[in-house]
Amino acid sequence: MKFNKPLVFLSTSSIAAVAQAGSLRQGRRRTNTINMSSPYGNKNDEHLGPAAHCLDLKFLEESYVSYTKIDAQVPCLKDYCASLTTAEECNLEENFKKGCGWCSNSCKPFSPYQDAFIQCVRDAYADYEPDKINGQALPATPSLAQKSTDLGDFAIGVPEQGGIPNLGNKRWSHSSTSRSAGNRVPIHIHPFTGMSCINSEGGSMVHLEGHEPFFLPDGECYSMPPMTKLGPYSATGSSYVAYDTFEYEACYPQWVVIEPGMYEAQGGQFVQSSDLVCD
Repeated sequence: MKFNKPLVFLSTSSIAAVAQAGSLRQGRRRTNTINMSSPYGNKNDEHLGPAAHCLDLKFLEESYVSYTKIDAQVPCLKDYCASLTTAEECNLEENFKKGCGWCSNSCKPFSPYQDAFIQCVRDAYADYEPDKINGQALPATPSLAQKSTDLGDFAIGVPEQGGIPNLGNKRWSHSSTSRSAGNRVPIHIHPFTGMSCINSEGGSMVHLEGHEPFFLPDGECYSMPPMTKLGPYSATGSSYVAYDTFEYEACYPQWVVIEPGMYEAQGGQFVQSSDLVCD
């Protein structure tokens, strides 16, 4: 198998620079394209892997989106979101906390889109070795998070910028996740790029589809490319804590666990809920 050049890791002092840096994107080749209801626009998707079509919100609406679960949990949410007629209003922080997002050019509950994306990605990877990276199983035991802490989740920009394309829907997320000795995060993908800094005695190994595995020293950071199979773990089998930062959109989940038998881990990290109370 031919690999791309190894990724460069970064020290924690480079965080501000990394946040502005471009991301790597790679994956299996496909022939279809992504339309403008995808966050990556109307571009050839050959570097976004077998699940690139899942980024198309119109496709998700036609094939996957269901309101059954959210209607049972928060029956008034769909009507509440529909009452917000502009992106600026929909993207206000208080409306995000209620569960609304500007999805496919109107304000809707975002959780059905997140669920649809998760299922679409898993279906797409079913024939692409979701239990392996670069054809190889990973060491350590895939596990649920020992502890996951939300350290911040907020809109990028100010409220009046909420309707600006490629800005108004964007959010920052920062969190920490720990796993006990001998365990690792299940194989997964992220729809958007992110940065991960890992505290692990003896350092970590990072596996990315299409790249040679590389060693990450204790406390250092690396760029997580979008739509790419990923699986870091402690190089010495020790416990570890990962600090993850993402720029993302509410209509997509921050990650998708694709490793079979580990879907339960999906709800243990990067979870959002609605605080809307129905009469």
